[in-house]
Amino acid sequence: MSTTNKQIIDFYRSIEDELTRAYVTGIPSGSELDALYPTTPELDTEMQIMIYGESITSTYSRKRLGRRIAIAFIAALLAALIAAMTVTAVREAIIKYYDGLYFSISDVQEPVIPSIDHNEKFIKSMTVKDVYVPYDPPYGYVPHLYGPSDREPGEAFEIYYRSQTKRMIFKQRDGEIDESILGTPIIVDGQTYYYADDIPDPEYPCELMWQADGIIFSVVGDLDADTMIEMAQSVALK
Repeated sequence: MSTTNKQIIDFYRSIEDELTRAYVTGIPSGSELDALYPTTPELDTEMQIMIYGESITSTYSRKRLGRRIAIAFIAALLAALIAAMTVTAVREAIIKYYDGLYFSISDVQEPVIPSIDHNEKFIKSMTVKDVYVPYDPPYGYVPHLYGPSDREPGEAFEIYYRSQTKRMIFKQRDGEIDESILGTPIIVDGQTYYYADDIPDPEYPCELMWQADGIIFSVVGDLDADTMIEMAQSVALK
């Protein structure tokens, strides 16, 4: 028996509902979305023209085009899942679609892979200045979010990283470390580090902390001390 267009559309709708329920949990805050997917009024206008076109004037035509875009989007998500995409990548694509934000096809097609070039591109794309960044993150981790994007001088700053299965955060803030409350120091090349692997957070059970140039740096995640120290040694002013 041949498959009708209605059956195909119903199938995509059912998949859309399942994907929404499965991945839309854990939606980032508005500030996180703004930092990760920045847009401008000019870009909004250009995208509206690109999507709808000046020649599409009727509401009926707009709805038909919107339905075709939605079906194409769900098909892209299915292809991404078949290609063993990460849950986070698919969820972010859904978030951007449902919040009316614009997504790049590369966000759906590109898996999370270890790439120093990706880290360098991310650093170059950052709009903040006078912040320290790690130039050599651990193998398999790529940056995907930083903030605040409108950081004031002296304000705390964070960069979020992800691998296929884990998360990591690099933090910096002005201040001095209170060594009296920390464990045994680890000294490498004259720099003192403090490492703990008993943080009561299942996603970020380990933390490395150090101080330089009047700034307290830390890395939290699920990594051993040596790996975190290697990353710390690559930290430099952007």
